[in-house]
Amino acid sequence: MAHPAQRAVAVRSTAQGSGYLLAPRLVLTAAHLLGGGPVEAAVPGGTGWAGCSVLWRRGSPDAALLLAERDLVSTGRGEPVRWGRIDGPAPVPGCHLTGFPAVERDGNGRLDSTQVLGTLTPGSGLTGGGPAFVLGQAPPTALRDPDSPWAGLSGAGVVHLGRLLGITVRDRRPEAWQSSQLDVVPVCELLACADLLPLLTEHLGCPPHLEGITEQDVADAEFEVQYAESIRADYGRIRIFGLARAHGQGRKGWELDTGYLTLQASNGGRSPVRDGRPTSAEQIPQRVSRLLRGRRRILLRGQAGSGKTTLVQWLATRAVAGTLDAELAELNGRVPLVLQLRKLFLKENLSPRPEEFLALDGRMCADRQPPGWVHRQLTSGRAMLLVDGLDEVPEAQRAEALDWLERLLEHYPRLWTLATVRPSAVDQGWLRHLDFTELSLCPMGEEDRRRFIARWHRAVLGELLDDARTEAEAARHRRDLAVLEANLLRSLQRSTGLAQITDSPLLCAMVCALNRENDGTLPTHRMEIYRDALTMMLVKRDEGRQVRGAEQLKLSEQEQLALLRRIAHWLVRNNQVEGRREHAVGRIADALPSLSAVARQGTAEQVYTHLLNRTGLLAETSTETFQFIHRTFQDYLAALEFREQSDFGLLAGMAGEKQWGDVIRMTVGHCGPRERADLLRRLLAVPGRDDIALLAGTCLPYAPELDGEVRAAVLARLRTILDDDPSALFSPVLAAVGEDLVDLLRERVPLHSDSPMFGVPDVLGRVGGERALQLLAELAPDADSEFSAQISAQWSNFDETEFVRRVIERMDPRELRLVVRSAAQLSWLSRRRTVRLVSLRAPLVVDRRALSEAGQGVERLEVEFLHGLRDLAFLRDWPDLNELLVNDCPDLQDLSALEGMTLEGLTLYEGSGHAQLWELLGRGLRVAELGSSAAEIAGLPPGLSLPGVRGLSVIRVDDGFPLDRIVAAFPDLRALELTLHPEADGLDLRGIAHRRGLRVQVRCPSRARLLGRELFPASRLAVN
Repeated sequence: MAHPAQRAVAVRSTAQGSGYLLAPRLVLTAAHLLGGGPVEAAVPGGTGWAGCSVLWRRGSPDAALLLAERDLVSTGRGEPVRWGRIDGPAPVPGCHLTGFPAVERDGNGRLDSTQVLGTLTPGSGLTGGGPAFVLGQAPPTALRDPDSPWAGLSGAGVVHLGRLLGITVRDRRPEAWQSSQLDVVPVCELLACADLLPLLTEHLGCPPHLEGITEQDVADAEFEVQYAESIRADYGRIRIFGLARAHGQGRKGWELDTGYLTLQASNGGRSPVRDGRPTSAEQIPQRVSRLLRGRRRILLRGQAGSGKTTLVQWLATRAVAGTLDAELAELNGRVPLVLQLRKLFLKENLSPRPEEFLALDGRMCADRQPPGWVHRQLTSGRAMLLVDGLDEVPEAQRAEALDWLERLLEHYPRLWTLATVRPSAVDQGWLRHLDFTELSLCPMGEEDRRRFIARWHRAVLGELLDDARTEAEAARHRRDLAVLEANLLRSLQRSTGLAQITDSPLLCAMVCALNRENDGTLPTHRMEIYRDALTMMLVKRDEGRQVRGAEQLKLSEQEQLALLRRIAHWLVRNNQVEGRREHAVGRIADALPSLSAVARQGTAEQVYTHLLNRTGLLAETSTETFQFIHRTFQDYLAALEFREQSDFGLLAGMAGEKQWGDVIRMTVGHCGPRERADLLRRLLAVPGRDDIALLAGTCLPYAPELDGEVRAAVLARLRTILDDDPSALFSPVLAAVGEDLVDLLRERVPLHSDSPMFGVPDVLGRVGGERALQLLAELAPDADSEFSAQISAQWSNFDETEFVRRVIERMDPRELRLVVRSAAQLSWLSRRRTVRLVSLRAPLVVDRRALSEAGQGVERLEVEFLHGLRDLAFLRDWPDLNELLVNDCPDLQDLSALEGMTLEGLTLYEGSGHAQLWELLGRGLRVAELGSSAAEIAGLPPGLSLPGVRGLSVIRVDDGFPLDRIVAAFPDLRALELTLHPEADGLDLRGIAHRRGLRVQVRCPSRARLLGRELFPASRLAVN
């Protein structure tokens, strides 16, 4: 089906014609052929005539889309159809079409095909007739007058260089042109039909992509196919720790489509709450694909091992394949340009020109790209730039990288861009001037951890089953892996500490591997995980397999560590993540005099080859370069060497460089008590640097034994920071101080919602652990409604059963505002039936039945940021509901369940079906107090009267808000609350000053002008 002629379809219905096969069951044809009778289609050499249903049809343009009841060809899907774009009026010679004209019927009436050559003339029919296909041959003689000699060709595809340009629909003015021209409906006109595009996307698997047909366009398109194959080959797999074949033994990694886990992210640049509730959907954890939707420029922060690079790979491979789901469908068919900053730094080119991008990313096809290809993708707006690892460039050179990015985006303002960085590598708002949105990858929660663990064990089982020789052996592997997985999940449930250190894909994979290697004996500290993982890779793997390297070297664990830590130390000191082979060999040569047993076995070059092939910790990025398989291992090993050399002065001097943070923390972990105290004192001695003091605080979890005075000095410095700047509470790294932070928070916890330290429960949730849980339990009994919402929102960060017993059940039921984010929490709510205030928030999965069962006793409900919620039918089973808030539920379309309800309060914000609300208020929905945003309220139909509403609250009010018209729509209105948009200059109140009995409250910036303010008595107007 790859050849255009093999896509020719015979179509018969009211009339007989032709069609073009888009997919094995999908046919594009002319609408006028169909009439009202049954439709059939067949492909020569295919599976025969098959009945078809009409998916879509239009009279203008004259086209229809058919779906056959079975595949019309037996060769599978084949190559995807290519769509051609006509960019100007110039004639397009060399076109052809294949169809089934009546003149080709034989004596028995059987159809046959004919191929017609010609030129497409886009300049024809400019006033409405459309382009013409001008035949390059004489027309046949008509069989019956007045039939056109081309009868039967309607619906045939016009093709040029393998691209479908359109379909023929009729003989063009045969009396004038003697049947030498055919009318054509171009595909660009068809794809402009909004109702056709989703159908094509659904049945083809990706949206159609129009390609140009000039010589340059064709060359670009052919190269794009090669480029997509290169992206899939290089980024279609990921390394997963603990899978043997993920590191070169038989298979290069884990299939990305199988192994990728869509993690959660949240807004990274603002305080997470206001009045107990997130101020926008981005500020609560959601799937990262949801938060990327509609964004044009994103800076994504994430800890080492959190999945930043994997996300870049996933976006690149899915974009070229066109398989991103509806949330990111706008990126399908885009051209991903991946740039890893460490490679640019290594090659001393932090300001690459577009034509250098592919070579710098190591694309094998880079030398085959047509001249100017990247520039054309950038100019067209089809490119997407994925910049991985801004933190992997030294701070001194980061300004150069920023200057390059600024200039690139100035030249190509439509370029979709995502950049990744570690949390503290650059300051908040570093790219704000370029309109970047900051997002932060969240630690894995219980649900994600379970999904990852299940996938990891399935992948290991797949490896084992591939090697199993008998069914009995395969059954034993299945049984053993099932037991290991179940035991690991139980261990995570019992140990909050263990659960905390499996909060990233890398650490979770390490724990899975160690659990398998050690028969369920697991470490409880991050440093122990790294240590045990290195032991497993350096010693146990080869010992268990009785493997000796091809270099015939036998190195102990300590000898390998001594060599690897020197290599890692050199990379860190030189601010590099990727190194050159000669540099690693040089470091090994320097070490060999002190490692006599190793020196006797081989040269530095042989030792390097052994480390590369046998440890699994180093990976070649080219024949001349290498890197550690993950930055975390490099930092851990480098920290060993910094401790060995007592380079504490150097570390203190580099503490202001963000990318040194993990190295410093791990050095503290490697040190003994005296060395730790020395290093931390040096950090605290750096004057005027609160960020370095905060770094010292994050070292405390790595220092199980530490001089008490030093620990107190670190905490005292943190106390001063929080006293001087309460907003420091929302620093993304503060929670990394760990349980030592809990006592500082206990000193300043408020029980009311107007305190600047109101975000304390959120920090406690991120800290986790027994002491944080205990403080939340202490706060629970006296928490007001807003504060209780913050406390209950931490439910997912702890063992859910313990949290219920120790925290939720201690709250005053009259004040408890329960935040529900998981199916398990919703199930608890349905059993409890005594909670009056409930907030349903993402990532809760919408389950109609579960929602219906959870409403007994609930009087106030907030539904916020839920995707997949299409209606409110579940509310029919919430008999006690009196107040409802719906905020930013983008899939919500049907509010009909509200009809006939009586509510004291109803608040609907963005994406909540307001058009239907006005109808419901006019026919049975009774609401005393209504709240919404100005944009939605302004859409209220003119002349509508909605009696019964006594209170109205409107947020984000702009200067031109039609206040008098809106107030007139509510004849019973007694209280009006207006919150002005932060950028509003003011508001005209004169039109409502005459309204007797109306009290108005306005919240606005101090600079805002309120016209007519003097017309209100003080008792009727309050301004805040």
